[in-house]
Amino acid sequence: MKKYITVLLFSVSVCSSAQSSAVGTLTPEASAIFEVKSVKGGFLAPRMTQAQRDAIIAPAAGLMVYNTDVNCYEFWNSSEWFNMCVDGRLDPSSNGTAKVDAYDCSGAGGGTLNMGMASTATQEITVSVTRKGSYNISTGAVNGVIFSDSGTFDSAGTKVITLTGYGSPASAGTYTYALNTAPSCSFDRTAVNGSLLVISSQPAAPPAACSGTGEVVLSVAVSGTTGIAYA
Repeated sequence: MKKYITVLLFSVSVCSSAQSSAVGTLTPEASAIFEVKSVKGGFLAPRMTQAQRDAIIAPAAGLMVYNTDVNCYEFWNSSEWFNMCVDGRLDPSSNGTAKVDAYDCSGAGGGTLNMGMASTATQEITVSVTRKGSYNISTGAVNGVIFSDSGTFDSAGTKVITLTGYGSPASAGTYTYALNTAPSCSFDRTAVNGSLLVISSQPAAPPAACSGTGEVVLSVAVSGTTGIAYA
């Protein structure tokens, strides 16, 4: 008897036509293959942790779950889980879909900033990622140079990224570069004044006619030297 009652209740709750099926209405929308209609409750998707979601084998495109770790609906877009709360618009903490709780700009700086020459400078930044996703981090243009990097954090945790300096310093001196993120941090870099003399080849000994004073060192700014140079 219990089986017959269950079947009867189900047949009353679910109405179908040649085109559509529905719960809560006898006239489902023609454009919907299945409609749920109610003024007392809502649709409730499967609720699971991110680990449980990631354990789904071969998810179908469009598969939807409610991720209880981030409290948001997500669906599989054929290549990754799309978070409906943040994907498609930028998170100010990373200018991407990732969320970053903290930045540390005290990392190592490499390369050089030489007035009037293309930057070779880099700057390491340590970030605390709390939600994986894309990022687009840069500084404003300061003294003709901007530092930037973009990419994707594939997991949460502490990460180190390297910003690359682009442009040419307009003048010598020490300047402060701040990240365009919230939260943010800043670092100082110094631009020097001097042209680099690069010697590509040099004979074993200079010609006897050459003379001069001072010192020329490979890839070091020339200052206070006189005399005849040779290639």
